[in-house]
Amino acid sequence: MKKLIVCSFLLCQFAHAQTVHFFSTPGYIGTGAYSKKFIDGFSFVANPAALSQTTLLSAGLYSEKKFLLKELNLYTIAVALPSAMGGFGMVGRYSGFSDYNETQLCLGYAKTLGQVDVGIQFDYSAFRMAGYGSSSFVQADVGMIWHIMEKLHTGVHLMNVLSGRLSGNTKEKTAFVFKMGFGYEVSDAVFISSEICKEEDKVVTLLALLQYTVAGKFYLRGGISTATSSPWLGAGWAWKNFRIDITSSYHPQLGITPGLLLLFSSKQKST
Repeated sequence: MKKLIVCSFLLCQFAHAQTVHFFSTPGYIGTGAYSKKFIDGFSFVANPAALSQTTLLSAGLYSEKKFLLKELNLYTIAVALPSAMGGFGMVGRYSGFSDYNETQLCLGYAKTLGQVDVGIQFDYSAFRMAGYGSSSFVQADVGMIWHIMEKLHTGVHLMNVLSGRLSGNTKEKTAFVFKMGFGYEVSDAVFISSEICKEEDKVVTLLALLQYTVAGKFYLRGGISTATSSPWLGAGWAWKNFRIDITSSYHPQLGITPGLLLLFSSKQKST
């Protein structure tokens, strides 16, 4: 019965419109994209241009159990690598179970051009549904971040700019997504940001975030997504080159989604 409910939920995502979109990034792991002091190894998943601010080799793993259903587990791994030519990044994602699953591999690059960071990312996404076969597509994302002032940053992120059709399916096409983000570093310990997201055929969503860091070792984060009135909270602890965060979000109708974030940097980073 549980699998039937999950499959029905997933089918509704495809049946209501002529566009599909994969792997909506959890708001928690993209925090820091519109910042210099609060950026981490996962920030570029919110905007590939954030790779240009990568100064340390870093890697991260994020896992969540959406609405406490193992069939909706999400696993994300990210690697960011700085170089003299700019920043490089890779993201891999997997979600689902035997009857339905999604996979994605992303490769990104970004470079600083004065006060502006520019980035591009190529995505290969695929999904498989029992009884319906599988399909895939290749897409490109572009991003820009402007450092308006020392503590104020803004940018845009355009996802699925090619708007191509899925292989083996002539009716469904990938959805174009426009995002605009803002970040303000109130102090060395406090950071606030917001992001406006407009996905094709869906309502506008506003994501808001507040982060507080204690002595560079303890992290507290809170935010909300207006589309579903879903708040989320997180707390983390850093030790040497490692950091661990425990997260939780709440959907008014579907319930709690717990998550775990692990980060590694090539050396301790002060914030």
